[in-house]
Amino acid sequence: MLNDYYAAISTDRSYQEPALKSTALDRICCVTEIEVFYILDHLRPTATGLAGVPAWFLRLGAPLFAAPLAQLFNQSDSVAAGIVPRQWKAAMITPVPKVNEPIQPSGFRPISITPVLSRAFERHVVKSYIYPALKAPPPELHPSTLIFISQSPF
Repeated sequence: MLNDYYAAISTDRSYQEPALKSTALDRICCVTEIEVFYILDHLRPTATGLAGVPAWFLRLGAPLFAAPLAQLFNQSDSVAAGIVPRQWKAAMITPVPKVNEPIQPSGFRPISITPVLSRAFERHVVKSYIYPALKAPPPELHPSTLIFISQSPF
């Protein structure tokens, strides 16, 4: 019942996948073994997600897992191609009550838990590529050449 409810409220039947855009892919190279080691070594205790691999295990095995995971990240072309593998997007949905005694499906909030490695890698991409791009956008995206359309009165 909850699955049907969440699917109904989170599916946009008129959604059309946007056209691929030229991005900062030329700036993105690969993930090094030392970067993966740092990612694993700094994992915080968190929910495991569908993979079932706990963060403490990845942190403890960081010296052993860094090289093969770096190779996996780089072979997946997820960084260079801007594509996230489907398995990394799979999430475990946990219904959490919004009210004391929920009666209807709308009384639950869906909490999505993706795999630990997926979240860690996403955090790395954001810190390494997205934040720097926002701080120093390419010249062709200089603020004076952009037009912002806002519906907000502020």
